[in-house]
Amino acid sequence: MLAGAALAALATPAALVALTTSAAAVSQEAIWVGTNSDFNLDTNWNTGSVPFGTAFFGTSSISFFADTTIGGWTFNPGALDYTFNNSFMLEFSGAGIAINGGSASITNDGDLIFSNASTAGSASITNNGVLEFHNVSTAGAANITNDGDLIFF
Repeated sequence: MLAGAALAALATPAALVALTTSAAAVSQEAIWVGTNSDFNLDTNWNTGSVPFGTAFFGTSSISFFADTTIGGWTFNPGALDYTFNNSFMLEFSGAGIAINGGSASITNDGDLIFSNASTAGSASITNNGVLEFHNVSTAGAANITNDGDLIFF
């Protein structure tokens, strides 16, 4: 759990985006302290390991350098406009993407998967790889530019 001073520091517009995993996982919170854009690099997090609970960001451009499964991203009021670059497998296995402030743009050159009733929310997705919606997952109100494969299961 974050202390009061740490939570107050995160209440700035630059840090109001959260990544959450599915309810079955034990939560680990972490604060982004990285100097590069690699989400999967342990040293980019204050705990020394990639979070699987909630992640708080102060940067607005994040890249994935390994296959990653996460329950969802929630962008709170006051959040910045975020850009995510994926060249691997990125799976949303929980709620998916909820944008209550700011925006989220994803450029997918890998495999972007929404499963277990997750939604792409109102994200902007440029798909040059494979974009998949499994089970009852939906694109929500997402703006999708598709130059790759689009798969519905």
